[in-house]
Amino acid sequence: MSRQISDFNLFKTSLQLLNGSSHLLHNSLTLLVITCSNFFTTKSHTPCHDGERIARSNALPALIPNDTISIWKNKGNDVDHVYRENETKFAFSLFAIIVVCTHCKFVHGRRLAIQTNKDMFMHEGTVKTIESDDGDIIDCVEINKQPAFSHPLLRNHSIQMKPNFQSSGLSANNKNPVIYQSWHKNGECPKGTIPIIRTQQFNCPPPSHPPITQPNHTFENQGPLFEYAYATLTRENYFGAQAYFNVWHPETYNDECSKAQVWILGGLGRNLNAIETGWMVCGDDDRTRLFIYWTVDGYQNTGCYNLQCPGFVQIDPFFALGGSIEPVSIYKGEQREIQFIVKKDPEAQNWWLKVGDRIVGYWPHSIMTGLYYSGSEIKWGGAVLNKNVGDHHTATQMGSGHFPEEGFGKASYIRNLGFYNESYNLITNFKGLYIGPVATRPSCYDVILEDHGAANYGTHLYFGGSGFSMDCLG
Repeated sequence: MSRQISDFNLFKTSLQLLNGSSHLLHNSLTLLVITCSNFFTTKSHTPCHDGERIARSNALPALIPNDTISIWKNKGNDVDHVYRENETKFAFSLFAIIVVCTHCKFVHGRRLAIQTNKDMFMHEGTVKTIESDDGDIIDCVEINKQPAFSHPLLRNHSIQMKPNFQSSGLSANNKNPVIYQSWHKNGECPKGTIPIIRTQQFNCPPPSHPPITQPNHTFENQGPLFEYAYATLTRENYFGAQAYFNVWHPETYNDECSKAQVWILGGLGRNLNAIETGWMVCGDDDRTRLFIYWTVDGYQNTGCYNLQCPGFVQIDPFFALGGSIEPVSIYKGEQREIQFIVKKDPEAQNWWLKVGDRIVGYWPHSIMTGLYYSGSEIKWGGAVLNKNVGDHHTATQMGSGHFPEEGFGKASYIRNLGFYNESYNLITNFKGLYIGPVATRPSCYDVILEDHGAANYGTHLYFGGSGFSMDCLG
């Protein structure tokens, strides 16, 4: 038996769909559009079927996909008697579309950025909310209700609360002041919860695979979407990597982003797996942010930044992935740095992340393919998204915005490079190993790799650059 439903209930249905995948979000927006279509034609009390109404609306037929019409018809006759009788309802529905559309951005079908903080839905399992001075809204979410467990391979996953290895890192002394996240000024997440940022302040698209290159090889005038300056280590099996990263806030333009990071890669082609972590700056954000990223299909459809999709399992209540970190280094002044470690558990086989002195969480080995056993390549360095706006190279900076030749206190560095071998031992001596620098456009961003230096920096690199200049035009 058919029943009448109100336009308000139709709107509520679309909001419920909004909490699903990007495909469902598309359908929910379509529902909102159809709701509005009730009022584009003349006022009438004559009921009509949804297919007839769509056909009769001259303004919207191209917007309504056939699969959405099928979804409606499969639900029965619920929408058979929606009436076009109040023009104010049209204004309300149109407003709803504007709100939804202005709140969401999509890159490759995935929601990557939201424009406001307070108006977004609270995460499921939130027991406490903290507002940061930098505008972030932090939800303290019960650890067993985090997004990871929506992954089809993790629905029966048992959380591993600590790794089966010693978490101490490099023996080199870290004399520089510690890095922290500003939201801690206003509170902490209780034990048994993890901090999740309600929104992300950057809209950087999924990265592309750094070019597979020979060390010392450059790509002048080839201009990939992402440009790189890094050191690469290949031809072994790798079970982890680590280093200390100098922290800066490079200038970014045109919604571009700039990163300093470590990559661990395994597999080939569409089976390429990648684990990434480091710091980044995107768009007009005045903050430098901690990030992670992962993919298991060569940066095609899987994976995401931070906790924006199911995958990474967080156990630590201290660091909010995607949250701002401070303070940053000052040119010719005090230098700030943070240690990143990614290491595979020799027993559980999960890939663990340690930031500073905190064990943050892990990428379960069960979601991996090319990294199921080990990695085959490690990279340390920087990446910049170059949109080539105005048909010239971007002025977005990498690192400190200065070239590596300027050295300590001026150029950005990554020090004490290390990797874990098949015995899960830390190796910092790269003698005889296949490691070298790679710059996709050295006149814009460059890298210098060294195996000596003051302050026990071990194998280290300086990297970065200013972007657009007389030497970096196109």
